[in-house]
Amino acid sequence: MPFWLVGEGLDYQRLEELRIATQAACEPIHIVTDALGLVLEDQRGIRLSGLDEGLNDNIQAANRTRTSRGVTDQSLGTAIDNAQAAALAFEAERVANPRATMRALSDTHDALVVAVRNNDGEFGALVTNLQTLATQAQALATAAASPTKKS
Repeated sequence: MPFWLVGEGLDYQRLEELRIATQAACEPIHIVTDALGLVLEDQRGIRLSGLDEGLNDNIQAANRTRTSRGVTDQSLGTAIDNAQAAALAFEAERVANPRATMRALSDTHDALVVAVRNNDGEFGALVTNLQTLATQAQALATAAASPTKKS
């Protein structure tokens, strides 16, 4: 029985530490996510410029191939595939919204703070918020890892 009380005391202490740490991180999280949103938005603009140029080059190449004498189906198909791939890459980047991703990451942290603060011993909501935070962090890592060179 005494070990159970010690364990419960340690669990409570860890939960209090988590409450303090998540609350203390709120303002820094907001500042960092706002700044990263701006930086990622700028990088998105640079990538869009490169992807737009690459898309135009691929469309022109497909048109030149299409009008060339003796063009084979394979070379025309390759040129069209390249243009389609460039269009898909451009569209994927065009619809990306780094600021919204960063806002969602910040909002998820805020929800985590509330879940930890309001926790009554049931850790379901806390686990759900931690999973959402991990998902948003992965989305951020993916957005940050997007290539910046032309297709």
